[in-house]
Amino acid sequence: MADLRDALGQYILYQNVLTVKEPDRTLFLAISDRVFIDIFEEDLGQLVITQNQLKILVFNLETEEIIQWIV
Repeated sequence: MADLRDALGQYILYQNVLTVKEPDRTLFLAISDRVFIDIFEEDLGQLVITQNQLKILVFNLETEEIIQWIV
Protein backbone atom coordinates (compact mmCIF):
# COMPACT_ATOMS: atom_id res chain seq x y z
CA MET A 1 0.00 0.00 0.00
CA ALA A 2 2.88 2.37 0.77
CA ASP A 3 4.34 1.81 -2.72
CA LEU A 4 0.97 2.61 -4.29
CA ARG A 5 0.68 5.77 -2.19
CA ASP A 6 4.18 6.89 -3.15
CA ALA A 7 3.72 6.15 -6.86
CA LEU A 8 0.36 7.89 -6.98
CA GLY A 9 1.74 10.92 -5.14
CA GLN A 10 4.65 11.21 -7.57
CA TYR A 11 2.33 10.80 -10.54
CA ILE A 12 0.02 13.55 -9.34
CA LEU A 13 2.94 15.87 -8.57
CA TYR A 14 4.54 15.30 -11.99
CA GLN A 15 1.18 15.70 -13.71
CA ASN A 16 0.61 19.04 -12.00
CA VAL A 17 4.03 20.31 -13.05
CA LEU A 18 3.68 19.04 -16.63
CA THR A 19 0.29 20.68 -16.99
CA VAL A 20 1.96 24.04 -16.44
CA LYS A 21 5.44 23.52 -17.93
CA GLU A 22 4.70 21.23 -20.89
CA PRO A 23 0.95 20.99 -21.41
CA ASP A 24 1.26 19.03 -24.66
CA ARG A 25 2.98 16.08 -22.96
CA THR A 26 1.11 13.05 -21.67
CA LEU A 27 2.30 11.39 -18.47
CA PHE A 28 2.01 7.63 -18.01
CA LEU A 29 2.55 5.60 -14.86
CA ALA A 30 4.76 2.66 -15.88
CA ILE A 31 4.04 -0.52 -13.93
CA SER A 32 4.97 -4.15 -14.35
CA ASP A 33 2.37 -6.66 -15.44
CA ARG A 34 2.58 -8.33 -12.01
CA VAL A 35 1.77 -5.08 -10.20
CA PHE A 36 -1.06 -4.44 -12.64
CA ILE A 37 -2.56 -7.86 -11.98
CA ASP A 38 -2.02 -7.73 -8.20
CA ILE A 39 -3.26 -4.17 -7.63
CA PHE A 40 -4.87 -2.48 -10.60
CA GLU A 41 -7.16 -5.30 -11.68
CA GLU A 42 -8.69 -5.29 -8.19
CA ASP A 43 -11.53 -2.97 -7.14
CA LEU A 44 -9.19 -0.62 -5.23
CA GLY A 45 -6.86 -0.32 -8.21
CA GLN A 46 -9.73 0.39 -10.59
CA LEU A 47 -10.98 3.07 -8.21
CA VAL A 48 -7.53 4.69 -8.12
CA ILE A 49 -7.31 4.63 -11.94
CA THR A 50 -10.75 6.15 -12.37
CA GLN A 51 -10.61 8.76 -9.62
CA ASN A 52 -7.17 10.01 -10.64
CA GLN A 53 -7.62 9.58 -14.39
CA LEU A 54 -4.37 7.61 -14.53
CA LYS A 55 -2.75 6.79 -17.82
CA ILE A 56 -0.82 3.55 -17.43
CA LEU A 57 1.86 1.73 -19.36
CA VAL A 58 2.02 -1.97 -18.44
CA PHE A 59 5.28 -3.77 -19.19
CA ASN A 60 6.84 -7.20 -18.74
CA LEU A 61 9.71 -6.82 -16.30
CA GLU A 62 11.69 -9.77 -17.68
CA THR A 63 11.44 -9.00 -21.40
CA GLU A 64 11.10 -5.23 -20.98
CA GLU A 65 8.27 -5.30 -23.52
CA ILE A 66 5.27 -2.99 -23.35
CA ILE A 67 2.15 -5.10 -22.94
CA GLN A 68 -0.59 -2.51 -22.70
CA TRP A 69 -1.26 1.23 -22.84
CA ILE A 70 -4.23 2.34 -20.76
CA VAL A 71 -5.43 5.83 -21.59
